[in-house]
Amino acid sequence: MQRSLFDPPPSPRAKSFRRAGLSTSRDAAAANAPRAGTQRARILAALAATGDNGATDFELSISTGIARHVAAKRRGELVDDGFATASGRVRTTDTGSPAVVWVATERGRRARAEL
Repeated sequence: MQRSLFDPPPSPRAKSFRRAGLSTSRDAAAANAPRAGTQRARILAALAATGDNGATDFELSISTGIARHVAAKRRGELVDDGFATASGRVRTTDTGSPAVVWVATERGRRARAEL
């Protein structure tokens, strides 16, 4: 099952609940990462705002104020869930290294419009 934008990412604790268990078990497991949904929404909003130009993880970090490694992790979750994808382009980062340019998918743009 594909997660929604606001579902927290899976964590070791979130995976430990019984699939056939009570909804309270699932709710408790999901509550382990309360900030992730907010960060995911901010990353998606930043990606959607760039349109076809897209953004690198570094650019997402700058535009959202989220640490680069955290922004990359949240962007990865958005990719895994179908809200973002690689554009097929690269841009040079602040360090001179090539970086993948990411864009919001149609699903991501729809989800962003519903925020």
